[in-house]
Amino acid sequence: YVDPIDYRFMTPWKFNFNVGTTWDNKLAFGAEYELENYHSFKLYEGVEGYENAFTSLVDSNVKNMLKTVHTFKVGAEIKLNPEIAFRAGYNYSTAAFDKGAYRSLIEFTDSPVYVDTFTETSYSNQFDLHRLTCGFGYRTSSFYFDLAYQYTMQKADFFAFDDYYEDGGKTYYLPATEISKDRSRLTMTLGYRF
Repeated sequence: YVDPIDYRFMTPWKFNFNVGTTWDNKLAFGAEYELENYHSFKLYEGVEGYENAFTSLVDSNVKNMLKTVHTFKVGAEIKLNPEIAFRAGYNYSTAAFDKGAYRSLIEFTDSPVYVDTFTETSYSNQFDLHRLTCGFGYRTSSFYFDLAYQYTMQKADFFAFDDYYEDGGKTYYLPATEISKDRSRLTMTLGYRF
């Protein structure tokens, strides 16, 4: 029997800047930039929050395999009249994973506690994300209808196992399978105010 261990962690810090404006109550425009620094992640053990060999290993892996993520968003809405509006937007996020990031299957031993760090072998490194949206809205004093379409484009390197193996003193790296995570989504909302 092993006593449960409490962990504390400091999440990555974020910086967000946005700006927006409207013209003549008919055109609205907005832009946003967000910076998320994964290198600032920190793991601590126990309520007191101290470091040990395991938390240091996790922190080191985060710093080596994750990057700072930049996200840019821009959008606009135009009203043809007080009831009908058209919307469009674009969102771009850089990849969080370093190109050489991998899921380590290393067995971490901190005697007398044994920690098996992962239970699955597959992983994927996702690349930059692009998202396009457009929509249409109709509003009256009591009824509203919205239709939105979103197209997401993203590629990833998929690995079924750890990314290398050794045989006869040589190291062989398993090739990634490039996958496309492109997808479309159509959303419709109907509402009535009373």
